[in-house]
Amino acid sequence: MFVAWGPALGFLYNDAYAEILGNKHPNSLGARFQEIWPEIWSDISPIIDVALKGQSSYFEDLPLMIDRAGHHERAWFTFSYSPVLDDSGTVAGMHCSVVETTRVVREKKLRQFQLDLANRLHASTSPDTVVSAAVEMLAQHLDASRCWYAEIDDIAGTFQTKSGWFEHSIPALPQSGKIDEFSPDLLQTLRKGEEFVCNNLAVRTRSGRGFDCVSSSSSKVLRKRR
Repeated sequence: MFVAWGPALGFLYNDAYAEILGNKHPNSLGARFQEIWPEIWSDISPIIDVALKGQSSYFEDLPLMIDRAGHHERAWFTFSYSPVLDDSGTVAGMHCSVVETTRVVREKKLRQFQLDLANRLHASTSPDTVVSAAVEMLAQHLDASRCWYAEIDDIAGTFQTKSGWFEHSIPALPQSGKIDEFSPDLLQTLRKGEEFVCNNLAVRTRSGRGFDCVSSSSSKVLRKRR
């Protein structure tokens, strides 16, 4: 829980809320509410206004796009905002009790996705329709801008795109190419049967084909290569 107090809505919170703040803690202690959560201010400021007018609000599994670990992530919260009065009976701040429900919501969404996918694939009559349906539904489930399926020639180190789903503003990937155009580590990782993850993606919109996933000490960055 936390209390936001005074005209600046100075932040005071307990240890449990510090876990929600992530790397924003401990600098958030005493800081202004808006400075702590600028990325969701447009979403929550109307709720704050209601509390400061003397009314309480309750929300269940509200999704918010937050930045608490150096990157944006979607998280869900169940919480209440309530006005807090000063000694004169005037609303001088607000109180929040909150539970993060991200894990529970994701598990529910995953179970529903698996059920919907099984129902759709049940009517598929060929490998191509199975792949196309799975790619489209996976992209929508993950809220991804692109998702595609490719077959790999392990000996030649090449790939052949078989199916893909892309948002209208996102260019499609090349139909074929070398695996090491993405990263020299990619094929080796796939041979081990492991997933290959690129964090903190930065996509360059230059002309040409091929993407390069360049490793750093802490992350992998996806870049468009000429």
